[in-house]
Amino acid sequence: MGAVINIRDRIPSRRALFDIGVAGPLAGLVATVIVTVIGFTLDPIAVPERVQAGGEYAIDFHDPLLMQAIEAFVTTLGIGSAVGPAEAVHPVVFAGWAGMFFTFLNLLPVGQLDGGHIVRAIVGQRQETVAAAVPGGLFALAGFLYLTQDAPPVGYGVWTLWVFWGLLSAGMAYAGPARPTADEPLDRRRAVLGVLTFGLGLACFTPIPFEIVAV
Repeated sequence: MGAVINIRDRIPSRRALFDIGVAGPLAGLVATVIVTVIGFTLDPIAVPERVQAGGEYAIDFHDPLLMQAIEAFVTTLGIGSAVGPAEAVHPVVFAGWAGMFFTFLNLLPVGQLDGGHIVRAIVGQRQETVAAAVPGGLFALAGFLYLTQDAPPVGYGVWTLWVFWGLLSAGMAYAGPARPTADEPLDRRRAVLGVLTFGLGLACFTPIPFEIVAV
């Protein structure tokens, strides 16, 4: 889930800000991919009968594009096991799913999130314009899901998740990003790495991460 970093002095340059911002997501993604691959190679677990018959509802997790690609890769190699009707994937797979979900959230280009650091380093003060658009995008996604998805059998729909993150990102955007002492342009190599990092972050995104369904 990342870390909270306390820096006593001002960040000296955009390059330093970029290095701080990109290190966490990339290291986390490497670990997440390794964990996910290992999880898909482990045998599925049997779902106890009391669990199958003991509830009216279940949480259905939807896989992002990166997880689907890893599953297809493991299946192609023939080192994974198919999940039967009374089975579930190994819990290690869920650890990978959670890592991808939080990686995407951390790469939102607002405030003090790593995504905000990376965009501030690449585009300079224009990052505040980018950050201002993020809450609107999340609220629009929430509205779209509210209008197009059926109401869950219990509780609130997944649209409430994006409303929450829309409000949180609005507060982060208002607080503003980190501001380096020297505001010189970033070198092209780091800028390309930043774009690739956001591409990987998008591969960790799914508009409906989970939903409550009747069983």
